Amino acid sequence: MQVKVRNSRIIGLLLALAAATTVNAHPVSVLSVSEVRALIDGREAVYIYDANDRESYLKGHIPGARWVRYNGVTAAELPPAKDAKLIFYCYNSQCGASDQAAAQAISLGFRNVWRMPEGIQGWREAKMPIIAGASVQ
Repeated sequence: MQVKVRNSRIIGLLLALAAATTVNAHPVSVLSVSEVRALIDGREAVYIYDANDRESYLKGHIPGARWVRYNGVTAAELPPAKDAKLIFYCYNSQCGASDQAAAQAISLGFRNVWRMPEGIQGWREAKMPIIAGASVQ
């Protein structure tokens, strides 16, 4: 019986390890609030996506950001060029929505995918501009 217990513990540990590595299968680089602002101000071609819920997005988002469903990003919502710079954000560093949205973009073949972990909360705390309502697409 002890052999089965040990084996089940080993199997459990291996399953936990496999799950942990699967979560980070698509590592995404990060940008700070000030780096995102510099990209916007520098007029670099960037595509910014808000992965918060739609209601939060409409209450306030980064100027030019487009709303995406964090668990349903589609190629139709993203630019045609697979090397376009995509930046995803959600509420704050504790929110995982931008991670999921970015991972979906990578799975669609995009190669220049970034996250802003501080999210809209960090953007507001840095006193950056906020737009309410939907952005012009």
